[in-house]
Amino acid sequence: MNKFKTFRTKAAIAATVLGTAFGAFLMPTTVMASDGNGAVYVEVPEGWQREARTLQIKVDDYSIYSSDNKEIPVTYKKVDVAFDDGDYIEVTESMVVTITANCTLKLRALYEDGNFAYNEIKITNFDLEQPTIKASVEGETLYLEATDQISGVADINVNGKAFSELKEGKMCVNIKDLEATDQYISIHSDDVAGNPSKEYKIKNPYFVGEIESGQEDKSLDNPDSIEATDPTKARGTVTDDYVTQGR
Repeated sequence: MNKFKTFRTKAAIAATVLGTAFGAFLMPTTVMASDGNGAVYVEVPEGWQREARTLQIKVDDYSIYSSDNKEIPVTYKKVDVAFDDGDYIEVTESMVVTITANCTLKLRALYEDGNFAYNEIKITNFDLEQPTIKASVEGETLYLEATDQISGVADINVNGKAFSELKEGKMCVNIKDLEATDQYISIHSDDVAGNPSKEYKIKNPYFVGEIESGQEDKSLDNPDSIEATDPTKARGTVTDDYVTQGR
């Protein structure tokens, strides 16, 4: 017969994690435990993220009571993380994990009494990829199309002017409406997360002015139109002091 009986956790099993990180509010995370005791979680920054973020892993301990009503605190002894369907990797020493792309983050804490606490967090607000843009010229019309498969296209920028009213990421411009004093037409796109595409320059066929001798020809009849790349499947790798999601 077990001489111990379960008491209660020090924190609610379904908790809302609040606070701020890098000036952003934190999203609530669902905390799950295998036996109703303990909790393991991270605070995920809210809003689109366009750089890798290292998150602190937190574990809630709990107490059990002996038959003579003596409180016995139970602390964790090991913490593991995994990405998507990858294997768990121990991070007990560092207690941090670095997120570089959207993934399902899995956390597991082993306690001194042999019980486990689990947590599974689906992360969907990381976009570290550049959008891509296509361009072509037909007569007086410049046709543009931008693509971003994660956060989506926010705008297409032509000679410093951002156009956000797009139809499926597409738009067109009458070249004669642009400044004739610009030798090149500069174009790029921004995604919703704030990532800019590469900038391209196309010769302005209606340019009026003198061309400096020896100036590099930066014209591109058709800018590179590589389709936006799907994020690499998340996976965990061990570094000296933290686990990072490889790309």
